[in-house]
Amino acid sequence: MKIKQQGHTISGVFIFLLLGIFAIASVLMVLAGASVYSSSTGQTALHNEERIAASYIRSKLRESDADSMFSIEDHSGTQVLRIDNEEEGTVTLIYAWDGTLYECYTLAQLEKTQDIPFSYAEAICALDEMQLIREDGLMTVLLRRNEEWTTVEYAVRSEAKRGEER
Repeated sequence: MKIKQQGHTISGVFIFLLLGIFAIASVLMVLAGASVYSSSTGQTALHNEERIAASYIRSKLRESDADSMFSIEDHSGTQVLRIDNEEEGTVTLIYAWDGTLYECYTLAQLEKTQDIPFSYAEAICALDEMQLIREDGLMTVLLRRNEEWTTVEYAVRSEAKRGEER
């Protein structure tokens, strides 16, 4: 009887050992999967954040597709992209300040009579630096975030179309 009981004990220990190995392997697989998922979502979020500023600038330039609507100004040592919408009587000021991209949307009359402080603007996304270059109908915007530069180039088209129609 002792031999039979000892064999039964060994098989029970073997089953518990096998279940323990399975549990440990399962936990390791879940931890590895969670690590990969976390890394993947972190990379996706970082990539999306990097695209926000470029997409925002590009859409603002397309929205106001006339050479006379754009100007580059200097406000307290910060380059500002100014977009005038004469039909609506509004002004949009876009600039990078203190690690953030801002938009200040206001009435043109109000903007002319008051020096609008940077704090009135709405934060768009994180951005370390923005450089604006305008040459021959081409607006180039250089955006820096986390030591990576993104370039947005936009050629104004509506003035050329108007000239062709005449």
